[in-house]
Amino acid sequence: MDSFKQSKNRITVTHEFNEEELVFTFKDRTSNQTHYVPYTEIKTNTNSFTEENTWLRNVSFIWIGIGAYFELLPAITQGVFSPKQFLWFPIGIVCFIVYFFTRTEFSTIDSGRCNILVIKDAQHDVIIDSIFDRRNKFLKAKYGEVNFENDLENEIARFNYMLKDKILTQTEYDERVKDIEKRKNEMPIKSPLSML
Repeated sequence: MDSFKQSKNRITVTHEFNEEELVFTFKDRTSNQTHYVPYTEIKTNTNSFTEENTWLRNVSFIWIGIGAYFELLPAITQGVFSPKQFLWFPIGIVCFIVYFFTRTEFSTIDSGRCNILVIKDAQHDVIIDSIFDRRNKFLKAKYGEVNFENDLENEIARFNYMLKDKILTQTEYDERVKDIEKRKNEMPIKSPLSML
């Protein structure tokens, strides 16, 4: 699949995979943003983020507190329960339920251009894996082969970085370093006298 679309609570995010970049679109009630993120700029760290209506949460706690103090407490201490008395407590409970079910949880992936958001739903893990898989394949194709024209120590350093960043497996890394070491051993040793 070359694209994913997720929607929750009036938020829509789209991830489209092109050959050299991820096209990330975020749309909600107030904005519609599209970012073209080259795979080379996608970092490997992920974080969590929750979009929530904190005002509704706070008001629900206040109304529950007022209802508990002025409605529930007298009903319990005086032994008199009348549904007509209850207003604030049920309103507070309803507000909290609405708050809870309208929250949207995201994973965020850092890039140089934006934070790439992925809604935590049934597609979440597949999308995260697809983003990193596409990124790693692109970087491996572009930078994953030994360039014997470069300084060989710099090549080893590049492959160390690619191993740490999980672009190369340990086996792939070992193969490339072995090729470099073999080439180093084949290179003629320059005599200090030849430089005179």
